[in-house]
Amino acid sequence: MVLIGFDMTGLKEKLIERIESTTDSNVLMEVYRLLQIDSQDDELYELSNDHLEAIKEADNQIDKGQFHHHEEANSLVKEWLKRK
Repeated sequence: MVLIGFDMTGLKEKLIERIESTTDSNVLMEVYRLLQIDSQDDELYELSNDHLEAIKEADNQIDKGQFHHHEEANSLVKEWLKRK
């Protein structure tokens, strides 16, 4: 979609004006939904005991130096994929 006569700043200002002036709750709810104001990034997740134990194990492994750096991990994955 191309809007002629609007730069991004102008478009934002126009939208803000319309949002502030509207009294239509349906419009406001649709804008809210479209902008995903309650995005998944803000949600809290409850972890299972298995997940918590896996995280504890991973933390312990990191503390003991039992991990691979990014480049090394990539290399190991490439080797593994060649064998498949």
